[in-house]
Amino acid sequence: MFDSAIFDFTDAEIREAAAANRLLSIEIEFNRLCNYRCPYCYAGDPETELPEMSSELADSVIRQAAELGARKVVILGGEPLLYPELERKIELVNSLGMGAEIFTNGALLDEAAARMFAAHNCRVVVKLNSLDPAVQARMTGEPEALELAQRALRLLREAGCGAGRVAASSVICSENVDGMPALWRYLREREILPYFEMMTPQGRMLENRHLMVEPARLRQVFEEIAAIDAQFGFCWEPQPPLVGGKCFRHIYSCLVNASGDVMPCVGVTTKLGSAAERPVRDILFDSSVIRDLKNYRKMIKGPCRTCRKAQECYGCRGAAYQMTGDYLASDPLCWHNIGRESEIAVLPCDARSLVPHKPPMVMVDEVLSSGQTSEVLAVIRPDNRFLDGGGVLDRAALPELVSQAGAAADAFRNDGAVKPGMLVGCRKIEYFRDIRVGDRLVVSLEETAALDGWHIVAFNVVKEGEPDTVASGELKLCVLES
Repeated sequence: MFDSAIFDFTDAEIREAAAANRLLSIEIEFNRLCNYRCPYCYAGDPETELPEMSSELADSVIRQAAELGARKVVILGGEPLLYPELERKIELVNSLGMGAEIFTNGALLDEAAARMFAAHNCRVVVKLNSLDPAVQARMTGEPEALELAQRALRLLREAGCGAGRVAASSVICSENVDGMPALWRYLREREILPYFEMMTPQGRMLENRHLMVEPARLRQVFEEIAAIDAQFGFCWEPQPPLVGGKCFRHIYSCLVNASGDVMPCVGVTTKLGSAAERPVRDILFDSSVIRDLKNYRKMIKGPCRTCRKAQECYGCRGAAYQMTGDYLASDPLCWHNIGRESEIAVLPCDARSLVPHKPPMVMVDEVLSSGQTSEVLAVIRPDNRFLDGGGVLDRAALPELVSQAGAAADAFRNDGAVKPGMLVGCRKIEYFRDIRVGDRLVVSLEETAALDGWHIVAFNVVKEGEPDTVASGELKLCVLES
């Protein structure tokens, strides 16, 4: 018996799961291999090596999801139907009391696959970006894509997948934006769930930016679809990035990609850890990124923080991360932020205003990235007080430089709030080469533990553009509330 409650969550259930550090769902890529070449795909270059998750790791992640309270496993790709163990993994999902939701382009979905999905009470989401055969072909790289998608939807219904079990996914872009309202009506009339979303500028989209749609036009489309949906008895207020829905996946879900990397979602591509090395529970519990996203009402920066919808929306975190480098930035594609783009900070940014130090003591220049690992640029200038007569930086000054980098990264994460702090300890510091005047250093920092203002930060220092480590180690920092 199909239970739609397994697949869909109420706002109360999401809040309760977040408070209890439980999952409601998990997204898994078993593989990255795909028979389509969609120009907007987040997966990127199809010519690079395409990983496939080991069977053992896939089983482990599925079991861990059940232990964390997940009700459904969302199977992404690549194309799931190219994964040879797909049915066995779905059987494992079911045996643990969860449901499987599969995103497929539908080209390989035959009668046997449809019967298999029906037998296992799956929800199947078929790629359908347009009712225009030429548009559907351009957006998939497959000339017969529309016919194949419609065939897949028909086979699923004939196999017994009823209402709530068959869906169609669409991304809104310049190619199909004018046809979105008609496609939505087409799906509602056939009791096919519509999954429409805005595009995230990443992967192959970076080479096809002409597909992006301006926020004002997106708003028009969302509002037109909302008016259509009201005729079918569905009432909702438009907000990005999902048509007719809200995206809070970062506080009740996560992604494990085909390489085993754990990430908040396919858009927020900061690696939180490896499921092959640590339990997913520990990775999520220890992640400062997940803590920030769960505390979004306090942590989101810029105009999104003061938006009237701030209590029930945080925009698209993927769009924010891909366009600004900051997963806490305001969503640049949200129409509520039209005219306020200058208030949205973009990385890299000046680090000197983010530390309490003044010249010539300040040694950091730019915050380059922010995420589970943050990166800060430090240029060793001739006026640096810690240089000897030969222009070599005193190795005893390295902890101070790294501490400043940590302070800048923390202030950036906290919307520019500069907090006083102290370096209280160093461990495992190794030096592999001298640091000299003129060197441009990239300091990578990852918080490995935190409690009541005390932070353990692992660091690695390289010269910009060079792979070899200059120095590494661990600092203990105390951050004081101002």
